[in-house]
Amino acid sequence: MFYYPLGGRGRAFLSIPLMFLLNASSHYGVSEALVGDKSELGWNIVFGALGLVAAIEVYCDSIFERIDTGDGTRLTNKWWARIRFVLATASLRFAAYTLLHKCLNSSLHSLLGLQ
Repeated sequence: MFYYPLGGRGRAFLSIPLMFLLNASSHYGVSEALVGDKSELGWNIVFGALGLVAAIEVYCDSIFERIDTGDGTRLTNKWWARIRFVLATASLRFAAYTLLHKCLNSSLHSLLGLQ
């Protein structure tokens, strides 16, 4: 709905973070229903970080990946695939930590019943 009108892959630094931040605004009610607080800043941090990393990935894919003219498959450099994996893993860990502590006002110990 917003991705292609804003430029899609060609303008990833505008279209992707905006989509993620719009998604964040739809999650305010989730934490309000679960813990009684909208946690707007927490949701904005979670989805903002994920949107930024997704935009970086799309932008860098357009630079570092190439399409094989023979069969049309995408060829990725191994070093870029490793960097992309580390970046995705780090951003998901950051998002999960922020979600748990800032949005849901909880901790892993309380979820597992260790406290």
